[in-house]
Amino acid sequence: MSNNQGSPFLTQKLPQFLVAECEGDKATILRSGDYQKTLSFVKDAFPSTRRATQIVLSACLDGEKVGVTEEVWSYMAASLTLIHVELDYSRWERIQVYTQRGSNYYEVDLATETVEGLKQKVHTKEGIPYQTQHLWMSHPEFAAEIQDGHKLIYYGINRERRELGVRGAARFSIGRLGGFSEIYPHTVIKTLTNHPDDLGQTISWTVDAKPDGTLLDQSTGREVAYLFWEAYTNPRPPLSPPTTRPNTPSSSFDPANPSLLPSQSALLSRDKVTGYIDDVLLALGLHTEARTSFITYWLPDLSKHAYIALRFLAQAEYEQAAPLNITPAPDVTTRVFMLFGGIEPSQIELWDEAVTIASKDVKIWRDVVGIDSARARDKSLFRVLEWGGMEVK
Repeated sequence: MSNNQGSPFLTQKLPQFLVAECEGDKATILRSGDYQKTLSFVKDAFPSTRRATQIVLSACLDGEKVGVTEEVWSYMAASLTLIHVELDYSRWERIQVYTQRGSNYYEVDLATETVEGLKQKVHTKEGIPYQTQHLWMSHPEFAAEIQDGHKLIYYGINRERRELGVRGAARFSIGRLGGFSEIYPHTVIKTLTNHPDDLGQTISWTVDAKPDGTLLDQSTGREVAYLFWEAYTNPRPPLSPPTTRPNTPSSSFDPANPSLLPSQSALLSRDKVTGYIDDVLLALGLHTEARTSFITYWLPDLSKHAYIALRFLAQAEYEQAAPLNITPAPDVTTRVFMLFGGIEPSQIELWDEAVTIASKDVKIWRDVVGIDSARARDKSLFRVLEWGGMEVK
């Protein structure tokens, strides 16, 4: 009599074969008391198992299907004639999605999660509308947008490659009374015909925006601090001759026939104008670099005049002349546009209202432009800032 206390296979002769059933198919496999060897035989018999993340072996005991763990397999294998193979294809991973606000992680099953499903998760957490999201793979060697209608696994998103970015697009349009003269980074200028809003030209950029404000232009591959555009206008004569004293506000901003009025403007001498502009821009929420760039860009033109009248347009008024569309939609959009022009010393007496406006607190321009300065400075929000100007000659 043997007193060996090991596995039953040491005292019991095993049948040579075992029937395995997997997803409706059956195959005979070698019987083994080794669980890992049995799994290897199963994989050889059923190619579909190689895509599975987990293989579960089960058997019928007392009429019920029961999972067989590795620990008890060596004790049960001798009595089994049929085993069931169940496959789990799920691949749960944490996907990191970058947006303009920062990044968030999302628990997804790579095997079953669709692009639409991930976009819905981003919408729920970030508030970015599903329709405006453009998901791109963030990879040092290539960039590709992942399209609706596919599962994430279709794009090779896996444990090593699981960073995505929500890419944005900015589109500017101008009316038929002018056209774009300079743009950077380079992009295509499209001319529109018979547009219902009387738009003449439009340009667009697709960019990756980082939380620090840096932009990566996808067309040129260049990293930039901002997008730049400049436009020309085709001046047209006013409908009626100007009055001796300019004091009648126009109903809206017309780039082809801009005007400055004492009742809407501030009048400054050349030595005070840059300080005044900096104070206004600070009140409107512009950061140091933007304020400095604004002033230095216009300084050569401002310096030509002994006295300068200026005003800042209401955002709604400026939007009519130069519509801006950004996807995903920002939490805060700040568009600052300044009209200015030189005033002859002999005309100063006609601008007493503008002198009074210049003496008031610069915060009055917040209401004029329509700025929520607190939100404009809130770094937790997705913010867009545009600044520009135009000299009235």
